[in-house]
Amino acid sequence: MLKYRHTTQEDVANLDQWVAADPAHRDLIKGDYFVLKPGDTGMQCIEVQDDLGTVFYLKFTNALIVEAQFPQPAKLGTFGALRQHARVAKALEEALGFFSFSTKKLGYHALFFNSVSDRLIQFFEKHGFSRVTNHFKRDL
Repeated sequence: MLKYRHTTQEDVANLDQWVAADPAHRDLIKGDYFVLKPGDTGMQCIEVQDDLGTVFYLKFTNALIVEAQFPQPAKLGTFGALRQHARVAKALEEALGFFSFSTKKLGYHALFFNSVSDRLIQFFEKHGFSRVTNHFKRDL
């Protein structure tokens, strides 16, 4: 049966060794990445143990998935389409700014979105989002 406990500063020496031996992590983080610091919110750092000792460490970080539904576009090439596009862009920019600030105060650390729309992807990239790879999602 597995046991779980919050990591402490006493785990850093072991974590430093593990991170130094891991080519995917050694140039990016130090062992204390898996230990909460005073004032950290929206995260949990856990040591997973079995009967033989430490199996691995986990860090859980709160993140939000952003999804949107937009109205049907006005007829392309018309003034109405341009006005609708500008209206949506302005409101989306303001909403993202507001919720980025307010959710960070609640302990969230990242916003994710998924889109196949080239225009929406360009909009999000223009506003500080970057493409990520090697991320996998599981709905809870």
